[in-house]
Amino acid sequence: MRDWAATLMNEMRPIADLLDGAGNTDLHVASWKEQNLRLDDADRTPSARILASMRKARVPFFRFAMNQSILHKGYFVANPLSDEKLQYFESLAERSLDEQRAIEAADSETLDEHIAHYMAVPSTGGA
Repeated sequence: MRDWAATLMNEMRPIADLLDGAGNTDLHVASWKEQNLRLDDADRTPSARILASMRKARVPFFRFAMNQSILHKGYFVANPLSDEKLQYFESLAERSLDEQRAIEAADSETLDEHIAHYMAVPSTGGA
């Protein structure tokens, strides 16, 4: 698994270089380097950091998750979205709902028909 991950990471480096060159930044390569370090040190992974935090605080996952939720809520209460950003996200959500309604309105297939069609499609061997 480690060899496969290293192969994938090596194949991704040119992509990070390309994106950084196109965007005049070094963020993609920096991210690539951090992910590469995690291959050699599992303690750097998000899950390991969460487990270490839980051990240090001596709390179960539920309490850890609740504490994180409280911290995030506090951040967003203290740093609300600007009116412009809020309006943007509200219009994005409304557009998404409009698109969903249009898709659903155009769908004339019943659930039973959909299931029959789905079951009739040969498996590709995935999953």
